[in-house]
Amino acid sequence: DQDSLNAAAGGNLLEKSPQDALTIIENKSKVRSSRSKSIASPVNACDINSSSEIAKLTHAVNQQTSAVTTTMTAMLKQL
Repeated sequence: DQDSLNAAAGGNLLEKSPQDALTIIENKSKVRSSRSKSIASPVNACDINSSSEIAKLTHAVNQQTSAVTTTMTAMLKQL
């Protein structure tokens, strides 16, 4: 969200140069993506439903992150 992008930018992201802002957004996207990578571990039968829900939620978060990145990139290209 905008607050986390501003925090990553060390101030208002929109006050950064387009190239700096794009770099910040790309780096933020990489961090979120690396956090969402699952670690393989044994799963018993009672954990299968939870794992499925977590996978769905992770996918949804990744889609939202991608959408924000795409939107911000488009905005920066207009500057």
